[in-house]
Amino acid sequence: MQIFRSLHIQAPVEQVFRLVTDPATRAELNPDATPLRVQVEGNGPLHLGSICHYRLQIGGRIVDYHMRVTDFEPNRRLVSVSQDTSVPFEVAIELRPEAEG
Repeated sequence: MQIFRSLHIQAPVEQVFRLVTDPATRAELNPDATPLRVQVEGNGPLHLGSICHYRLQIGGRIVDYHMRVTDFEPNRRLVSVSQDTSVPFEVAIELRPEAEG
């Protein structure tokens, strides 16, 4: 199963990419989850091979998992794959600049 979502953000692509490559800030944007802990292993900026640890509260449950960055193209694309979930999943974010954002 694949789920696609398209969103227009009126901002420079570099600014949007900084947002989507900050796992803690991006986790706060999900209205269905409360981030309890979101951390990049090594505390550095995201890059190819980075591992992020997520601990979120979703409804009455706590979910705990890791994501590995498998594709990283600055200002263009970020792909992460779950590492320790019973059902593996992938999150792909692609940016396409437009005239006004």
